[in-house]
Amino acid sequence: MDTLRLRIEFKDRVGIVYDVSQVVSPKNINIISLQVLPNNMYLEIEALGEREAAALQQELQAIAGVIRVANIEVMPHEERERQLKAVLDSVSDGIIAVDRQGIITVFNPACEKILLIAAEKALGRDVAEVISMDIPMINSLKNGEGYDHKEIKITTPRGRHHYLSTGRPIKDQAGRVIGMVAALKDMSQVRDLVYSVTKPSMITFDDIIYGSEVMERVVAMAKRVARSDSTVMIRGESGTGKELFARAIHMESLRKNKPFVPLNCAALPDSLLESELFGYADGAFTGAKKVANKGCLNLPMRGLCFWTKLANCHLICRQNFSGYCRTVK
Repeated sequence: MDTLRLRIEFKDRVGIVYDVSQVVSPKNINIISLQVLPNNMYLEIEALGEREAAALQQELQAIAGVIRVANIEVMPHEERERQLKAVLDSVSDGIIAVDRQGIITVFNPACEKILLIAAEKALGRDVAEVISMDIPMINSLKNGEGYDHKEIKITTPRGRHHYLSTGRPIKDQAGRVIGMVAALKDMSQVRDLVYSVTKPSMITFDDIIYGSEVMERVVAMAKRVARSDSTVMIRGESGTGKELFARAIHMESLRKNKPFVPLNCAALPDSLLESELFGYADGAFTGAKKVANKGCLNLPMRGLCFWTKLANCHLICRQNFSGYCRTVK
């Protein structure tokens, strides 16, 4: 529907809004939106003809205290909504907002991508029904407290996934909770972010100093191997630079932007080696964490794991690792 939007600048006084309505109402003009700010009134009405619009502006200009009447393209609340939408659409975190009944009012594109739920299927529905009863924002609606970096697990069409969430209550002027907003980040994004900040020095084949033809052939072979997803065995005496080659292979591969995780078998006792590397269920043994541990070999997803001092670990663990190398790329 076409509308006419006006900004009325005035000297603040009692009754200015009433005077404006007295000009508009007798003309049977429908007021769609009215917003009053200090010394400014924003009026949105149904579209008028050119003559009618000019006559209306003249009458409004004649009101005592009115300084200026001008046409505008966008109402202030519309501009704020557009700015907020632009922010929500541009952030990489999933943003969910609910009202005091837990009904979803905001569900940004990143949230659609993370949870694989279309916004039109989420908006207007109960958050517990759309996502889960166990998410912390439901408790925050009840107790009015925010939370930071809470780990949550949600079942999506892709299966059960791990997320990190931060939430804050929305309160009215009286301090009553009227809603909740939460940010959601996929745990794989968190790991990638941590790695991008803390990743070790970039070692490439250009950093390896050599002069012999043998080393030249070894480097050429390592470069070829780096382009594949094959498991690589690097053999050499202690101190000859096996990890240096492993890091260079990592930087030459398609996985260079993913984690590089070196594992020293000699530093892990046999009793804990397998459980710490391959993971365990919650309460699997005395001293185990209450929550299940995936194992550090499952952390460098799509990255590169450098396993050194392999001869120091138990034969059974070596066999398990061999099977791991064949099934996980």
